[in-house]
Amino acid sequence: MAKIIKNDLEVQIIGKYAYRQHRMGIFDHKNLLSRTELLLAGRDKHPWGKRIGLSGRMVTRLFNFGEIPGPEYLIAIAKAENVCLNWLLTGAGAPYIVYCAQSDGEVASLAESFLSEAPLSWTVYWISSGEWSGLALHRPDQYELKDELIDYDRVELIAGPIGQQTLDALRRAGILQVREVTVPAATMIRLYSGGVGAYEMVRPDGLFERHELLNLRDGPKIREKSGGYVLEPDERILLEKYRRLKPADKTRFIAIGGALGEVERQEPEV
Repeated sequence: MAKIIKNDLEVQIIGKYAYRQHRMGIFDHKNLLSRTELLLAGRDKHPWGKRIGLSGRMVTRLFNFGEIPGPEYLIAIAKAENVCLNWLLTGAGAPYIVYCAQSDGEVASLAESFLSEAPLSWTVYWISSGEWSGLALHRPDQYELKDELIDYDRVELIAGPIGQQTLDALRRAGILQVREVTVPAATMIRLYSGGVGAYEMVRPDGLFERHELLNLRDGPKIREKSGGYVLEPDERILLEKYRRLKPADKTRFIAIGGALGEVERQEPEV
C-alpha cells in the first residue's frame, strides 16, 4: 500500500526544510505562484488567506514576491487544503494527498483508522466510476495556529476497491448511511492520481453536492458497485496493474491506452 505524506510530524519536517531552503536563497520560486493559483481554484487570495490564518501582508508577499510563509503557516496550508507541500513548493509528485489501497481489506483498515476518532462526526462518501471506487471522509475540524483555533474542512481520500470488509468496518464504527457519488471516469482518474483538492470536493457546487443516500442498515450485506460492467479476465489484470501504479505512471498508462484506441479506430477495414 502506498501512502502519501499526511502525518503531522512528517508535514512539519517538510515545511521546515523548505523554509530553510528559502531563507538560504536556494529555493526555486519559478512556478510557485502558478501552483498556488491552482490551489486557490478561483477563490480570492485575501479571503482565502484570512480563512486559513494568514495575514494580509503574508498573502501579498506570497503572491507578489514568492515569499514563503514560515513552517507553521505551511503546515496550516497543508491541513486546510489537503495539499502535498512537496508539490506546492517544488512541483514534484501529486498535488493533493490520497491514500491508495490495493484491496478491500486495506480500504477498511484505513477507514477504521480515521473513524476511530469521533466516528459519528464524519460524513462518508462512496465515490465510484464503473469498476473504480473510493471513499472520502469529511468533517469540520480545527487546527491551532499562533494560539488561535482555525476552522477548516478536513477531507481524507482513500482510493481502492470497496467491498464487504469496508462496509462492515463502516457499520462497526456506527456509520449506517453513506453518500453515494458517481463521477465520470476522467474525474475518477484525477481523484486516484491526487489531482482533486478538498475545496473542489466540499464547496457548495463541488464534487460531493450531487449524491444519493445509501442505507447500510438493511442486512449484513449490500450490493457491490459494478457500474453495469462485467470485466473479462484480461481486463481485470489490467485494472489491478493500473491500481498499483504511481500517479505519474497512471497518466502515461492512460495516454498509451488512448493512443492505441485511436490507432485501432483509424485502421481501415480489410
